[in-house]
Amino acid sequence: MSNFNGTPHLGFTTKNESLRQEDSATDNSPFPLEGFYLSYLDVFIDSMGGSEALKGWNTSRICEELVKVQTTDFKVSWCQKLLSEKASAHFVSKSTWFISHAWNSSFLDDVDAIKSYFRKLNLSEEPVIWMSIFSVSQHESEKAFEWYDKVFTNAIKTIGNVLMVLIPWKDPITLTRAWCVFELYACVKTESNFQVTMTQAEEIKFMDDIRLDPIQFINMLGNVNSSKSDSFYKIDKITIHDIITQQIGFKEMDTMMFRIFKSWMLETLHAKVDVPESEMDSEEYPQWVRALGRMYDDQGDLKKAEPLYVNCLERFNQTLGPDHSDTLHSMSNLARLYSKFGKFEDSERLYLDCFERTKRIFGEYHERSLLVMNNLSELYVMKGNYEKAMPLLETCLYKTAEIFTENSKECLTPMNNLASLHHEFGNFSKATSMYNECITLSREVLGNDHPDTIDTESNLASLYSELGDHVHAEELYKDCFERRKRVFGEKHPSTLNSMHNLASYYNARGNYKEGEKMCSECLSLQKEFLGEDYPDTFKSMSELAFVYNSQRRYKEAEEMYLDCLARRERVLGINHADNLSTINNLAELYHTLEKLDKAEEMYLRCYNRTQEIYGFDHPNTFTISHNIATLYVTKNEFAKAEAVFLDTLERCKRVLGETHEITLDLMNELASLYVSQGNEKVENMFIDCLERRKQVLGENHPQTLASTYSLLSYRYSQRRFTPVEALQHFEDFLVRCEEFLGKEHPTTKVTFESVGVLKKKEVKKHQEFLGV
Repeated sequence: MSNFNGTPHLGFTTKNESLRQEDSATDNSPFPLEGFYLSYLDVFIDSMGGSEALKGWNTSRICEELVKVQTTDFKVSWCQKLLSEKASAHFVSKSTWFISHAWNSSFLDDVDAIKSYFRKLNLSEEPVIWMSIFSVSQHESEKAFEWYDKVFTNAIKTIGNVLMVLIPWKDPITLTRAWCVFELYACVKTESNFQVTMTQAEEIKFMDDIRLDPIQFINMLGNVNSSKSDSFYKIDKITIHDIITQQIGFKEMDTMMFRIFKSWMLETLHAKVDVPESEMDSEEYPQWVRALGRMYDDQGDLKKAEPLYVNCLERFNQTLGPDHSDTLHSMSNLARLYSKFGKFEDSERLYLDCFERTKRIFGEYHERSLLVMNNLSELYVMKGNYEKAMPLLETCLYKTAEIFTENSKECLTPMNNLASLHHEFGNFSKATSMYNECITLSREVLGNDHPDTIDTESNLASLYSELGDHVHAEELYKDCFERRKRVFGEKHPSTLNSMHNLASYYNARGNYKEGEKMCSECLSLQKEFLGEDYPDTFKSMSELAFVYNSQRRYKEAEEMYLDCLARRERVLGINHADNLSTINNLAELYHTLEKLDKAEEMYLRCYNRTQEIYGFDHPNTFTISHNIATLYVTKNEFAKAEAVFLDTLERCKRVLGETHEITLDLMNELASLYVSQGNEKVENMFIDCLERRKQVLGENHPQTLASTYSLLSYRYSQRRFTPVEALQHFEDFLVRCEEFLGKEHPTTKVTFESVGVLKKKEVKKHQEFLGV
């Protein structure tokens, strides 16, 4: 491409007449479409004393001290000034590119970014650029609402191309300015071509950064908030905000911005990956492939990520060798992706290979080896192979503390994971202690608002919820949500995950009104910002279906579950592990609706697939077995139910221990089965289960109170109380439930119903005594 030299090239059209948008402009305030050839930027800078003279000047200063001063006599735009002078009229023509930039950023940086973009294009004609400082008269009065809404938007459509200057890329000024936000909106609304540019230096930095970690760009977008965009002139901000509010809303505006920049980012990465084969031998090429894979992985598009990760690993293997750090890193990425797919055997094979190579190259307790060890232990936890996970995590934490000191930030990940494993095992005291220790250290070395600090606090909130400490649980869940909003922005996946957690907590507490409201909002945001086929979106769909089911809105629940399952199977594959929870929930719904054959079919499908993925002794397998046994009770197939209960209970005791919640659930359900059979062991089983729950969870935990209700009901059924005594016991128990569980909790509701039944019996008995 030849360089532009300050005069129009042969074949370029030059128009000296006034270029106005007649079809959309009002008589009093037409939109000026005059722009100037790109090469004029150098002419303007030279005429004002050169780059050194303008160094440090922003566009606002250029406007106030140069443009306005030199156009004040005739109150015209700079382009009109050029048109009025024979020597400069040839620089002006009809604009082909609209430049969106912030007036408070460096003028020379904006020029550098604009020239940098066009330098890379093989254009047959020199671009004519529209910049508000030059194309619009800086002496005009304020515009009416309709001017922004119609005239300006139509002008963008006429020009057809918008180039936005993004400086600095990690915190772009452009996205904080009301005019730039509105220009982007007009671009999307009119389906104009949208492109992004940066200075040469900033682009080099940007490319280096995203090649190594493209997720930084998504994190940046998470902080964009169009409702906070500002303008130098207050009236401009008010008018633009009014238009956005009336036509699209700030929430949808942010969605639009997120979508268009994410699309641009994917185009940028694809431009680096989709190249001729001759260009694939560069040292950086596999890194770009990995970056594109990371982008799709982060967006939940695992099917697109997998071939990119495989390609990347093969190339690093060929060019750098199997023992290079980039090869090992790529091997670990692919292993993690396989674990997300539920391909646990493939994942384990890769992790073990990576671990052995890393140990041989760096040593068994090198920080890289310990990182792979930690990842492998996470896989074992997912598989339910706690016997392998626990010693790995303990070794990982011990050796990390030995290498870096026990108060180093490197200890935080294995410490949090070990706490989570104790949590999973039901070792609540140990888990609480380790979570708190981890949070204290994380606040010290990373800060209160660091993502890892918030993650561990969210885990602790989950533990408090299980322990029935609802005051601390809710407080922590809310705090995590608010801090993630502040740190990441409202639409970041981590923020939406916190929102989902808080909604799930409300639902678990029986606060379905608040839970449904928050879950619906979360699902809406996830669909908008992450996409309808993102894994976290599926989680919220399933949670909302649970809310419908819990409120006996069975048709809505079934439709949502079926939609969720269909999407999961299409996106993740029929045999993905995440499908199992939806299949189980559907089976439970059919069980509730007494569609027992359909429920059994779904339960058995879920059970067989769970065994294949997780194995015979995984907690998920125990849970499905429990549900199947309960179904057999409903079908009056008591022998089958007892056999499944006993087998699952024994395995559960062996793997998880006698005080684990799944074990106690099974024990309680088995005791309920024995009630119908008149088994003399029943009362002792209820008492044993209740005492264990008191010991582990406390007297007022939801599960403890559920066991208390079971024991009360059994004793009443065996006539251990008189009706008056029974009523008193249940009324006292109802007070406890309302205090610690709330009025909407299922245990509270069933107790309330029991009190009502007992009261009716007493009234009837009293009426019979009086002869009524």
